[in-house]
Amino acid sequence: MFKKTPALTMALLLALFVFLPVRGPAQNATAPAARQDNASNKTEEDLLGKAIQRTKAVPVQIKHDSTDQAGRRLIFHIRERFSESGLFRLSDKEEQKIVIHMESRREFPDRPGISSIYAATWTFSYGEDVLSNYLESRTGIAGMESLGATAEEFVARTYEIYSRYSYLFEEE
Repeated sequence: MFKKTPALTMALLLALFVFLPVRGPAQNATAPAARQDNASNKTEEDLLGKAIQRTKAVPVQIKHDSTDQAGRRLIFHIRERFSESGLFRLSDKEEQKIVIHMESRREFPDRPGISSIYAATWTFSYGEDVLSNYLESRTGIAGMESLGATAEEFVARTYEIYSRYSYLFEEE
């Protein structure tokens, strides 16, 4: 009797796994067109929402002088994080924006590609031929294994700076 119970349980589980997938696609195939229309409408709404959000996003420009491998990759990660963010948009236009000036060098000349030292300065640009306002600066070390985390710190710090100086973006 002990040996029949596992065999019966296995037979029931096997039957359940065999018959469940057969019933699943038949139910899903009843109205694919309706589901596809809803998906396209949702996609259009998402795109419109993203376009509106992009116009409200804070413009940011990153200017850099990076001669080392880790520094160039850090800049790439920072640009990527700003591009993915709904709060910011990268901009090279002549407009009011936050400009991040970055410079990086190898931490140890004898060991290239391991880490980078950087200096960053945030300024507010009025756009045209007007002197920019100094907002903040920072120095640090970025290791190759922590570039993503350092980039996220830059985006978070930029948002804090924007929050503190948001009055500069207000129209008169």
